[in-house]
Amino acid sequence: MRGADFNENPNDQDAIKTSVEAAGEDVLRELPGLTPGQAIVSGDSMNTPELIQVRRRRTEHGAESWSVVEEWKKAYEQ
Repeated sequence: MRGADFNENPNDQDAIKTSVEAAGEDVLRELPGLTPGQAIVSGDSMNTPELIQVRRRRTEHGAESWSVVEEWKKAYEQ
């Protein structure tokens, strides 16, 4: 979601506040200023949310997805 979207819809900011436990006021103040390609990443495995820059894809998409269940079966059989 782009920063401009946050300026227009305060409900989006409220959703972030309630869903990201570690989002302090400093992180929430950054939301309206996010530019295209920027994201805030957080989760159980991270101590604090992190602001990242996502680059544009350099390759064409065309790969097939792996069958996760089949891969698990192969790993289990080993």
